Amino acid sequence: MAMRDRDLYARMLGIESPWQVRDVGLDLNEREVLVHVDMDPGAQLACPHCGTPATCYDKRTRKWRHPDTCRYRPILSAEVLRVTRPEHDVSLITAPWAEPGGRYTALVIDWLKEAPPSAVSRRLGVSWNAIDSIMLRTVRRGLERRQIRERHAHLCVGETVFSNRHDYVTVVTDRKSGQVIRVGEDRNKETLEAFYVGLDRAQMTATENIPISMDMWPAYIQVTLASITGASGTIAFDKFHVAKAVNRVRCQEHKTLLREGNTLLKGSKHAWLTNSDNMSRTQWCDFAALRPTNLKTARAQAIKGQGMSLWHHVYRTWVKKCWRRCYNRAICSR
Repeated sequence: MAMRDRDLYARMLGIESPWQVRDVGLDLNEREVLVHVDMDPGAQLACPHCGTPATCYDKRTRKWRHPDTCRYRPILSAEVLRVTRPEHDVSLITAPWAEPGGRYTALVIDWLKEAPPSAVSRRLGVSWNAIDSIMLRTVRRGLERRQIRERHAHLCVGETVFSNRHDYVTVVTDRKSGQVIRVGEDRNKETLEAFYVGLDRAQMTATENIPISMDMWPAYIQVTLASITGASGTIAFDKFHVAKAVNRVRCQEHKTLLREGNTLLKGSKHAWLTNSDNMSRTQWCDFAALRPTNLKTARAQAIKGQGMSLWHHVYRTWVKKCWRRCYNRAICSR
C-alpha cells in the first residue's frame, strides 16, 4: 500500500498525535519542502509551566528549519496555540519537535552533539554565528533544567583543550552520573579553587570522604590538598600519566642513542604506549624484540606494566603491597 506524502513526512519528522501533517508543498525555486502541521482541534490543552488544563487564548504562526532531506530544505510551519491560566498568564505551548523559542528542530541539536559547529553550519547552509547561537541557547536551557546533586560519590577533575590546543579548560564531573558540575577557564589553581570555595558546608564535608580522580597536574593536586581535609588519602591519578612517563624516558634515551649512531628505538613510540592487549601480531613481535634489552625504556615499560596493575585491585591492603613492590623495583633500576 502506497504511503501518502503527509504520512511520509509525519514519520520522518516524528510528528505524532495530537499533532498531524495537514499539507506538504514543494518550492522548486527555493529548493524547500513546506510541511504544514496542525494540532487536533479536540486535543486537551495544558499549561507549559505546570501541566494543568488550560484554555486557548490565540494562535501564533511559527516556522522551524529541519536538516536537508534529498537536497531539499524541510520547513515546518504550524499555528502554535497560546494558552492562558490565572497563575501563569498567557503562554505559548511547546512544539514537541523543537526547543521552546527555537527556530530549528531538535535534530539540528542532535547533530551538534556529534559534529563540530563548522560542519553543521556547512551542512545546513547557515552562518557559524547562527549555529553558535543555537548552542548557547541549548546550553543555557540545559543549565536551567539540570539538578545538581547535593552529594557526589566520586569527583573527577580533568583538563581539556580547544582552539588548536592552546586554550585549556578545567572540567569537574560526577563520575557515577557523568554530570558535568563545573567548567572553568584555564587549568591553574584559581580555577579549581573557585569550585571548592563555591561548595557549602554540607557539600564540603561530604567531599572530604569521597575519592577525587584527577590529572597528575601540580596545580590540581596542590589546591585540592589545601582545600579538602584528608585529600591526601582520597586523590587518585589517571593511569595515562604513568604511560606518559614511560614515553618521556623513551624520548630522552632515544636522543642519547642517536648521538651514538644507534637507531634501535626509532619508530617505536607507539609500541611502548600501546596496551599489549590491543597490539596486532606484527606489532607484538616487533615489540617483543625490544623488551629483553637493557634499555632504560624497557625497564620503565616493565615498571609501568606492574604499576598499571594497581588499578585492578579493590582493597587498599593489596594496593599498598603492589605499590611497594613497584616502588622498590623503580628505585633499584635507577
